[in-house]
Amino acid sequence: VLVESILSFNILLIVLVFGAAFFGSMIYWMEKGTWKYTTYTDPPSFAYMRIGADGETEEPTPFTSIPAAFWWFIVTATTVGYGDTYPTTFGGKCVAAMAMMMG
Repeated sequence: VLVESILSFNILLIVLVFGAAFFGSMIYWMEKGTWKYTTYTDPPSFAYMRIGADGETEEPTPFTSIPAAFWWFIVTATTVGYGDTYPTTFGGKCVAAMAMMMG
């Protein structure tokens, strides 16, 4: 049974890899925010800041790089959804909805 399903497993891996590259890049670009000096980090330094979930405050973006955004896509596409990273912008939520439907 495992030998017969190796083709399906390979297709699953290919879809996850290409999906991670595409949706990871898109969510990083949409949720990157602006490069600002912040005291949220220890020690205070520059970081990408995005609008928070409440729509008013700023917070450091959890999408610090495209490879880091791959983790978000893998978790989203496999329906695990830890909630450790999530989009807050309208564009990011649209990308997330497409990624969820794809997964």
